[in-house]
Amino acid sequence: MKMASGSKIKVLYAFQGTGNGHASRALELIPHLQKHCELKVLCSGSNSQLDLGFPLDYHFKGISFSYNKQGGLSYWQSFRNARFWRFKKEVDQLDLSTFDLILNDFEPVSAYAAKKK
Repeated sequence: MKMASGSKIKVLYAFQGTGNGHASRALELIPHLQKHCELKVLCSGSNSQLDLGFPLDYHFKGISFSYNKQGGLSYWQSFRNARFWRFKKEVDQLDLSTFDLILNDFEPVSAYAAKKK
């Protein structure tokens, strides 16, 4: 994808690193995106066990979910482990002004930063 000036568009691909689903999708999409645009990758959360095989340009703690022993979502633990002030700081420090497009796969830091902008 190129802009009218002939340069590649600048894309931020942001995905949620809580669990393996979003990371698996990123593993499939990122090589294709890299061929067609100037790509930066952002991940928030750290519960994924997958080796991404590519460097992250941004990695935030974000807000991650906690799970109980049965594999279900633990709302209380998720709320208890959330660091809302840290999350707000991450949102505030993320500068999106250099990007032409933001692709977001359920990732909260870039979503709130974009909403704020």
